[in-house]
Amino acid sequence: MGVSSTKRMVARIFPLLSLWVLIPASMIAGADAPTLYYARFSIASRNGVIVESKLEMRPTDTEYRMDGFERIQAVGIADPSAGLDIASAAKHDAITRILTIHGLKSISATGWMLNALSDDRVQMNYEGVIRYPLRIVEERFEDGLYRSDLEVDFSPLSFPDRWSYLAVKYQFRETVRWLMHLFI
Repeated sequence: MGVSSTKRMVARIFPLLSLWVLIPASMIAGADAPTLYYARFSIASRNGVIVESKLEMRPTDTEYRMDGFERIQAVGIADPSAGLDIASAAKHDAITRILTIHGLKSISATGWMLNALSDDRVQMNYEGVIRYPLRIVEERFEDGLYRSDLEVDFSPLSFPDRWSYLAVKYQFRETVRWLMHLFI
Protein backbone atom coordinates (compact mmCIF):
# COMPACT_ATOMS: atom_id res chain seq x y z
CA MET A 1 0.00 0.00 0.00
CA GLY A 2 1.59 3.19 -1.19
CA VAL A 3 1.56 6.65 0.31
CA SER A 4 -0.97 7.95 -2.21
CA SER A 5 -3.46 5.13 -1.47
CA THR A 6 -3.13 5.82 2.26
CA LYS A 7 -3.89 9.49 1.67
CA ARG A 8 -6.96 8.56 -0.38
CA MET A 9 -8.21 6.24 2.38
CA VAL A 10 -7.75 8.98 5.00
CA ALA A 11 -9.54 11.43 2.71
CA ARG A 12 -12.52 9.04 2.50
CA ILE A 13 -12.67 8.27 6.23
CA PHE A 14 -12.09 11.81 7.55
CA PRO A 15 -15.57 13.17 6.65
CA LEU A 16 -17.19 10.25 8.47
CA LEU A 17 -15.02 10.83 11.54
CA SER A 18 -15.86 14.53 11.59
CA LEU A 19 -19.56 13.67 11.38
CA TRP A 20 -19.25 11.67 14.62
CA VAL A 21 -17.97 14.77 16.36
CA LEU A 22 -21.07 16.69 15.28
CA ILE A 23 -23.62 14.11 16.50
CA PRO A 24 -24.89 15.05 19.97
CA ALA A 25 -24.01 12.56 22.70
CA SER A 26 -27.64 12.31 23.80
CA MET A 27 -28.63 10.90 20.42
CA ILE A 28 -26.01 8.17 20.68
CA ALA A 29 -26.64 7.29 24.32
CA GLY A 30 -30.45 7.41 24.08
CA ALA A 31 -30.83 9.81 27.01
CA ASP A 32 -34.62 9.91 26.66
CA ALA A 33 -35.01 6.14 26.94
CA PRO A 34 -36.23 4.77 30.26
CA THR A 35 -33.84 2.66 32.25
CA LEU A 36 -34.15 -1.12 31.90
CA TYR A 37 -33.11 -3.55 34.61
CA TYR A 38 -32.50 -7.26 34.16
CA ALA A 39 -34.00 -8.95 37.23
CA ARG A 40 -33.50 -12.49 38.50
CA PHE A 41 -34.95 -14.07 41.60
CA SER A 42 -33.02 -17.19 42.61
CA ILE A 43 -34.05 -19.80 45.16
CA ALA A 44 -31.49 -22.43 46.16
CA SER A 45 -32.49 -25.49 48.14
CA ARG A 46 -30.55 -28.40 49.53
CA ASN A 47 -32.26 -31.67 50.42
CA GLY A 48 -35.67 -29.97 50.18
CA VAL A 49 -34.80 -27.04 52.48
CA ILE A 50 -34.45 -23.50 51.12
CA VAL A 51 -30.94 -22.31 51.95
CA GLU A 52 -30.81 -19.05 49.99
CA SER A 53 -33.09 -16.72 48.07
CA LYS A 54 -31.90 -13.52 46.45
CA LEU A 55 -33.14 -10.84 44.12
CA GLU A 56 -30.54 -9.58 41.65
CA MET A 57 -31.07 -6.53 39.46
CA ARG A 58 -28.61 -4.88 37.12
CA PRO A 59 -29.04 -2.13 34.54
CA THR A 60 -29.13 -3.22 30.94
CA ASP A 61 -29.53 -1.36 27.69
CA THR A 62 -28.75 -4.24 25.36
CA GLU A 63 -31.22 -6.88 26.52
CA TYR A 64 -32.59 -8.46 23.35
CA ARG A 65 -34.26 -11.54 24.87
CA MET A 66 -37.44 -9.70 25.92
CA ASP A 67 -40.90 -10.86 24.82
CA GLY A 68 -42.72 -7.53 25.14
CA PHE A 69 -43.63 -5.16 27.93
CA GLU A 70 -46.92 -5.13 29.76
CA ARG A 71 -48.06 -3.07 32.75
CA ILE A 72 -48.58 -5.31 35.78
CA GLN A 73 -49.99 -4.34 39.15
CA ALA A 74 -48.34 -5.88 42.18
CA VAL A 75 -48.48 -5.61 45.94
CA GLY A 76 -45.38 -5.57 48.08
CA ILE A 77 -45.49 -6.17 51.82
CA ALA A 78 -42.75 -5.42 54.33
CA ASP A 79 -42.48 -5.87 58.09
CA PRO A 80 -41.46 -2.60 59.80
CA SER A 81 -39.93 -4.48 62.74
CA ALA A 82 -37.13 -5.79 60.49
CA GLY A 83 -35.33 -2.46 60.87
CA LEU A 84 -34.61 -2.05 57.16
CA ASP A 85 -35.87 0.53 54.69
CA ILE A 86 -39.47 -0.67 54.52
CA ALA A 87 -40.34 1.15 51.27
CA SER A 88 -37.46 -0.57 49.43
CA ALA A 89 -38.27 -3.91 51.04
CA ALA A 90 -41.89 -3.61 49.85
CA LYS A 91 -40.76 -2.78 46.30
CA HIS A 92 -38.41 -5.77 46.27
CA ASP A 93 -41.23 -7.98 47.52
CA ALA A 94 -43.49 -6.76 44.70
CA ILE A 95 -40.78 -7.36 42.08
CA THR A 96 -40.16 -10.84 43.49
CA ARG A 97 -43.87 -11.65 43.21
CA ILE A 98 -43.98 -10.42 39.60
CA LEU A 99 -40.94 -12.52 38.70
CA THR A 100 -42.33 -15.69 40.27
CA ILE A 101 -45.70 -15.31 38.54
CA HIS A 102 -44.79 -13.84 35.13
CA GLY A 103 -41.03 -14.39 34.68
CA LEU A 104 -39.18 -17.03 32.69
CA LYS A 105 -38.75 -20.03 34.96
CA SER A 106 -35.69 -22.25 34.83
CA ILE A 107 -34.48 -25.00 37.09
CA SER A 108 -31.21 -26.83 37.51
CA ALA A 109 -30.77 -29.79 39.80
CA THR A 110 -27.89 -31.97 40.89
CA GLY A 111 -27.84 -34.95 43.15
CA TRP A 112 -25.66 -37.78 44.24
CA MET A 113 -25.99 -40.87 46.39
CA LEU A 114 -23.24 -42.85 48.05
CA ASN A 115 -24.29 -45.82 50.17
CA ALA A 116 -26.96 -44.33 52.45
CA LEU A 117 -25.85 -40.71 52.04
CA SER A 118 -27.45 -38.43 49.48
CA ASP A 119 -27.37 -34.78 48.57
CA ASP A 120 -29.84 -33.01 46.30
CA ARG A 121 -29.43 -29.40 45.24
CA VAL A 122 -32.00 -27.45 43.26
CA GLN A 123 -31.67 -23.91 41.86
CA MET A 124 -34.87 -22.15 40.67
CA ASN A 125 -34.50 -18.93 38.67
CA TYR A 126 -37.20 -16.48 37.63
CA GLU A 127 -36.04 -13.89 35.08
CA GLY A 128 -37.39 -10.80 33.40
CA VAL A 129 -36.77 -7.15 32.50
CA ILE A 130 -38.23 -4.22 34.44
CA ARG A 131 -38.56 -0.67 33.13
CA TYR A 132 -37.92 2.03 35.71
CA PRO A 133 -39.33 4.19 37.21
CA LEU A 134 -41.96 2.13 39.03
CA ARG A 135 -45.33 3.79 39.54
CA ILE A 136 -46.42 3.79 43.17
CA VAL A 137 -50.22 3.69 43.33
CA GLU A 138 -50.65 3.61 47.09
CA GLU A 139 -48.58 3.16 50.25
CA ARG A 140 -50.11 2.43 53.64
CA PHE A 141 -49.80 0.54 56.92
CA GLU A 142 -52.27 -2.30 57.26
CA ASP A 143 -52.42 -4.76 60.18
CA GLY A 144 -48.95 -3.73 61.35
CA LEU A 145 -47.37 -4.31 57.92
CA TYR A 146 -46.27 -1.78 55.33
CA ARG A 147 -48.10 -2.32 52.04
CA SER A 148 -47.13 -0.76 48.70
CA ASP A 149 -49.27 -1.07 45.56
CA LEU A 150 -47.16 -0.68 42.41
CA GLU A 151 -47.58 -0.65 38.65
CA VAL A 152 -44.57 -2.09 36.87
CA ASP A 153 -43.68 -2.31 33.17
CA PHE A 154 -42.45 -5.91 32.95
CA SER A 155 -41.24 -8.17 30.16
CA PRO A 156 -40.44 -11.81 30.76
CA LEU A 157 -37.44 -13.23 28.95
CA SER A 158 -38.35 -15.28 25.91
CA PHE A 159 -37.75 -19.01 25.81
CA PRO A 160 -34.11 -19.89 24.96
CA ASP A 161 -34.94 -21.38 21.55
CA ARG A 162 -35.85 -17.85 20.31
CA TRP A 163 -32.68 -16.11 21.57
CA SER A 164 -30.69 -16.45 18.34
CA TYR A 165 -33.59 -15.02 16.28
CA LEU A 166 -34.02 -12.15 18.75
CA ALA A 167 -30.27 -11.44 18.70
CA VAL A 168 -30.31 -11.06 14.89
CA LYS A 169 -33.45 -8.90 15.09
CA TYR A 170 -31.85 -6.70 17.75
CA GLN A 171 -28.63 -6.27 15.75
CA PHE A 172 -30.63 -5.32 12.64
CA ARG A 173 -32.67 -2.75 14.60
CA GLU A 174 -29.55 -1.25 16.18
CA THR A 175 -27.82 -1.02 12.79
CA VAL A 176 -30.81 0.77 11.28
CA ARG A 177 -30.94 3.12 14.29
CA TRP A 178 -27.22 3.84 13.97
CA LEU A 179 -27.59 4.58 10.24
CA MET A 180 -30.52 6.90 10.91
CA HIS A 181 -28.45 8.83 13.45
CA LEU A 182 -25.56 8.94 11.01
CA PHE A 183 -27.52 10.42 8.12
CA ILE A 184 -30.11 12.55 9.91
